[in-house]
Formats: sequence, structure tokens, C-alpha cells
Amino acid sequence: MQKRLAVKTSKVFLKELDDLPTEVALKVTRDLKILEVAPLPLGKGLIKKLKGFTPPLYRMRIGNYRVLYRITGNEIAILRIIDRKELERELKRMIGSIFSISGIAEDSKPPHPKGGALLKGITFI
Repeated sequence: MQKRLAVKTSKVFLKELDDLPTEVALKVTRDLKILEVAPLPLGKGLIKKLKGFTPPLYRMRIGNYRVLYRITGNEIAILRIIDRKELERELKRMIGSIFSISGIAEDSKPPHPKGGALLKGITFI
């Protein structure tokens, strides 16, 4: 039996999720459930480890959007959701800078109505 990891979100991610169209936000929340049991890339698929980042940064492909996250211990920190057209520019901005999980919200609100019950197993801190 695989160990489930706790999924935590940043304030930035929650704001970006709220700004997405409803059907995209629902797909994102459903697909994030995959990370609880399979957060690492398995061959060519939805998840990719990005080069040049310490600690490692991962990208999950969801339609035209990319979710950026880090794995620390038994937690997955969801950092951003970015349109694929803007991803390269954001990654270039991030390389060399310290992009830590300190952006994880201490006082994050529960999921917005678009995500609703689909985010039930995901922890908001």
C-alpha cells in the first residue's frame, strides 16, 4: 500500500485557482488528487521534474495549465498554477532566486466554491 502525502497550497495558488474558468478549476482540483499517491514522474506523462532548481521543483500538466510544486518530507507544497504560455518566463524569473515553500499560507481559507468538495482530501494550512 502506498503512503499518502499531505497536499498543502500557497495563497498564490489559491488566488490563481480562483481566477480560472470553473471547468478548468474543477479539472485542476480533481487532478491534484493524483499527487497524494504519485507525486513523482513515472516515464513521460503528466509530471516532470524541472532542471536547475534546488530543492527540486516539479511541474504537473493539466490541459493548458501547469501546476508547480515541491515535495518536502511527507508533504507536497503546491506553489503556483500558470498558463503554459507564461511558464517559461516565470521559470526563468525563478531560476537563481530562492523560491521556497515559505509561500505556503498559514491562514489559507478553505477552498473556493469552484473546487468545493473535490478538494476534500487536500489540507489547507
